Amino acid sequence: MAETKQKRKRLSKKGLPPGSVIYTGHHLQEQVKIKLYAYDKEHFSCTEVTAAELIQMPVPAQMNWWIDLSGFNDIETLGIITEHFNIHMLHKEDIINIHQRPKFEEEDHYVFVVMKMLNLHPRSNALDSEQISFILKDNVLITLQEQEGDTFQPVRQRLEMASSRLRSNDPSMLLYALMDIIVDDYLDALNKIGEELEDIEEIIITKPGNNTIQIIQHNKKKLIEFKKIFYPARDVLMQITKSNSPLIKENSKSFFMDVYDHTMQAYYLLESYRELNLGLKDLYLNQISHEMNKIMKVLTIISTLFIPLTFIVGVYGMNFQNMPELRWKYGYFYALGFMAIIAASLLYYFWRRKWI
Repeated sequence: MAETKQKRKRLSKKGLPPGSVIYTGHHLQEQVKIKLYAYDKEHFSCTEVTAAELIQMPVPAQMNWWIDLSGFNDIETLGIITEHFNIHMLHKEDIINIHQRPKFEEEDHYVFVVMKMLNLHPRSNALDSEQISFILKDNVLITLQEQEGDTFQPVRQRLEMASSRLRSNDPSMLLYALMDIIVDDYLDALNKIGEELEDIEEIIITKPGNNTIQIIQHNKKKLIEFKKIFYPARDVLMQITKSNSPLIKENSKSFFMDVYDHTMQAYYLLESYRELNLGLKDLYLNQISHEMNKIMKVLTIISTLFIPLTFIVGVYGMNFQNMPELRWKYGYFYALGFMAIIAASLLYYFWRRKWI
């Protein structure tokens, strides 16, 4: 249902001029929250402010700011902030349109980054994604996301520590730390998918269920969705490492390169899991075919055993008058014994041929 709504909202932008700000997500109930983190090597503070308060506050020349905005309930609030920091209208549109591909773009006075945060839903095991936009200026980093979450809580805790590398560096180092957590979540999601694939493989080998093929197909869709988000994100990190923007400091680029290495690790995992999931489908079909063959073999053996028995019963069921065996006192028991010997002989023959 949510996906249908998203598609309808995407269609609602058709024909509108560039820069039209229409929220295409489904978290309108999320109230706008703006947290301002001000820090340098010696000082740290965190305050919740409104957009009106924020634009009245001059950015201290010797301090760094992290403006963390969550919730797109009020488009006007976003407009106030983007206008104050002189953000291009097309980037403002990209922030609100949550169906963007991850991207990296450079302007004269800022860089703009779009990424997707991924995690597996704990109950449905579905792949959840949330768009987050980064705007990096001289000594200001602005993050904008649909809803408030605790994904970046480890970074907030590191900022509170005076000995943290984040406190003694510019906001490009903070951007690295936030993107590093996003990539770590990619790896966590992939590892969970890998564990699920191993469990499915064990189920297929032992006792495949009726819904096994649906689970395999569901994982295929998850891996395709993951690929559509992950590949552009990997390109974004490569672009950052090669950027000539003065806002991406040289000492930060080596750390971004480290994150890019993590994306390569995730890339190889993703490719191996896609091949594994494809192999699981073949394994499932082969296993089902093997089980069917076993059933057919048992039914064939039973049919083969009853063919001579049916012949004997049919012969003595013709009711001709001149059949002397019909008048034997123990003819019935001899017939049963003869049929038992034939059945036992056939079973022994099948066993010697290793058919059973």
